Amino acid sequence: MGKVILIAEDEAVMLETVTQVCLDMGFECLTASNGLEACQILETICPHFIFTDYRMPMMDGLQLIHHAREKYPKIVTAIFSGFADKESIIAFLHEGVNFYVEKPFTLEALKVQILKCDKAADDLNQREKDELKEIIELFTEEALL
Repeated sequence: MGKVILIAEDEAVMLETVTQVCLDMGFECLTASNGLEACQILETICPHFIFTDYRMPMMDGLQLIHHAREKYPKIVTAIFSGFADKESIIAFLHEGVNFYVEKPFTLEALKVQILKCDKAADDLNQREKDELKEIIELFTEEALL
């Protein structure tokens, strides 16, 4: 299985567009039309990263990210919105959102943000692997003493 992205967006055309761009870039995609659907997906899989709209019915993107962080504290997240003001964007970042993407965006700008999320998730995964390797080496050394 390749890298899986969770995409949450209530506008069907936008969801289809983002999904197609991700597929074209070689990612596998899980999609949800609202935050609650996305939470159900998170019960069964930890995606490589989450790309979500802010304004959605039933649960907004920030609530989704909070829910995701309860289960996967270090997951990389991006939120996009056409309605956020400067204060909201700052609040997103203070709440732990890794990337903010302003709508409308070009396909090229979307690809850049997806690549940033991918790199951030890869870097995080590598750091966790390195930390685990250090712990294993430490225990191995202690066991030999």
